[in-house]
Order: sequence, then structure tokens, then C-alpha cells
Amino acid sequence: YLMITDPAIGITLVFAALILVIVISTKKKVNGGVCAIFAAFLVGVVLCGKTVTSIINYWPLTVMFILISTTLFFNIARENGTMEVLTHKLLYKFRKVTWAFPFIIFAINFIVGAGGAGSVAPQLLMSALIWPLSMALGMNIIVLMVASWGGAVAGGGFFWSSEGVNRIAFYLSLI
Repeated sequence: YLMITDPAIGITLVFAALILVIVISTKKKVNGGVCAIFAAFLVGVVLCGKTVTSIINYWPLTVMFILISTTLFFNIARENGTMEVLTHKLLYKFRKVTWAFPFIIFAINFIVGAGGAGSVAPQLLMSALIWPLSMALGMNIIVLMVASWGGAVAGGGFFWSSEGVNRIAFYLSLI
């Protein structure tokens, strides 16, 4: 292995690997998350001389589980056409009020977040739909992403949801 000690070279290699992962996953139509994990191990172990255990220790287990599971789940849903069908159904259902799509996305995320999912799950659900929706509507993707984030955070703040308990405990600790 090569032992790279200069941080500038290491950062350059990481960005080069990231660009390479994006190009490969786009051209070959493979899962970008799995390619990125492989690239992280390749850069960390082969080029920087880290151990596999130290590379794994950089990522918290819960974050890695969320990233891997959602990447694999939404890749399967995208490849078999489920996300495209869901997008077309949403577009057809609300075809007369396309101006209201940010509010619709906010409401969907609010309901899912308030149902107990917290603020992460609704954002992951809608993030796979927002890109094709914004392209079909000709709407700015940032508007739809902010609506998604806002609805998820607002709905996930209820005390019965997974993150609401943490917020209430934090507020009670301030008293």
C-alpha cells in the first residue's frame, strides 16, 4: 500500500474517487452507494494505509445501516419501476393543482413523520420521488426538497415519534 501523509493529496484522492464513483454508477447503472463504500475502503486501506477496522470505525453503525439499507431499497424500487409509477400516480392525482406540489409534499412528509417515523424516513421516501417530480413539473428541485425537509421535521417533532422524545428530553433538561 501507499502511505499518503499529506492531507491535500488525501483530500484530492477522495474527491477523485467520488467523481469516479459518480461516473461509474451513472454509466454502468449500478448502485452508487455500494460503489462509494467500495471506493472508501479502497482509498482508505490501499492508498492511505489504514486498517479495515479503522475505516469502519469512522462511520457510526446507525448511519451506515440507514445509508446501506435505503440505498439498496430505493435502488431496487427505482430499477423495477415502482418509483416511476408512484411519481406518475402523484402527478395524475394532482394534475390540476401542480402549483401546490410543495404543499402536498410537505403534507405527506408531515403525516409520515407524525405517524411515528421521525424526520429521516419521510425525507428518504420523498427524496427518491422529488427529482422526477421536479423534472416533470418544471419546478425547482430546491423548493421541493425544502418542503420535504420542513414537513418531515415538523411531523417528526411530536412526542410520540422517534425524535420527538429526544426533543422533549432536551427541553426538559433546560428547565
